Amino acid sequence: MAIATLAQDPRIHRITAIWNWDSIVELFFIDAPTRALIDTGASDTPRNYVEPALQSLGLQLSDIDVILNTHGHQDHMGGNHALLNHTRAQVYMHREDAFLVEDLEAHMDYIWHADTHVLGQDLSARRAQFLHTVTGPTAVHHVLEDDEIVDLGDDVQFRVVHLPGHSPGSIAYHWEAKQIAFAGDAVQGQGSKPGTFPLYYSARRYAQSMRRLASLNIETLALAHRYLWSQASRDALRSGKAAAKTVQDSIAVVEMIHQAVAAALRQHAGAGFLPVALAATQALAAELPFTVDPRTGLPTGLPATLFAHYTELTSEAVDTVH
Repeated sequence: MAIATLAQDPRIHRITAIWNWDSIVELFFIDAPTRALIDTGASDTPRNYVEPALQSLGLQLSDIDVILNTHGHQDHMGGNHALLNHTRAQVYMHREDAFLVEDLEAHMDYIWHADTHVLGQDLSARRAQFLHTVTGPTAVHHVLEDDEIVDLGDDVQFRVVHLPGHSPGSIAYHWEAKQIAFAGDAVQGQGSKPGTFPLYYSARRYAQSMRRLASLNIETLALAHRYLWSQASRDALRSGKAAAKTVQDSIAVVEMIHQAVAAALRQHAGAGFLPVALAATQALAAELPFTVDPRTGLPTGLPATLFAHYTELTSEAVDTVH
């Protein structure tokens, strides 16, 4: 169990959890009059990480009043179902991601659309792992909209900033008075791990979101993962110039990928997604080193990012490669 109180405000507690054996996800507990947990991790996160963290503060899982999901992916909402067995907390999430929590089959089809419908991969093992880390669907009790204020009492007020791209309903909870934004996976720099790209499902919306984020008055970015950027440090908390640079790096990367896919499309007009994606990744290798999925030759686990650029540039249906 790892819990740390943030220097920005003693009511903010960062809970670092392991999920999927080797990945880290950061949650944030806000000890306001209405106590809030920002994201819940995977299915075992509430019991293994959140509960002992709260006990160190003299609290229990049942003391959580609201779950503030930054988006609907498995390592951020996977603990919702388990946590709701111990608390009457209300789940808050942006309306565009509600389907990811309420319908797990629709969730899997959405996140693996390129893998299954375009590349024809058998994802039965990944589906089993997904269902292990989520365990069950949950309702969204409070559907959030862009620019809405989430009032936790006293002076703790978060403005909802809609930052689609990584998911349709990705948001940041912006505590404007403290100039801190809890951004989840909405901003990804150069990717979550060495050898990967940033993961997003709409390139256009992701680029627009990064530009919007750059325009806000944010001193500290509280990220859900330790995203790579152009500097060596990997802390999930980025303040001052580091926060601004992470956003700018995110803009630069999405533009770089877009240019590479556009050039590959010109060279391989009519060839379909896979040849274009392969040509684009080869062109990007010097700037964004990646590990290769031997089944496809594409960056491991991330055809969705390239497919997002491809579909937006072609604006037409794509056949499978088989």
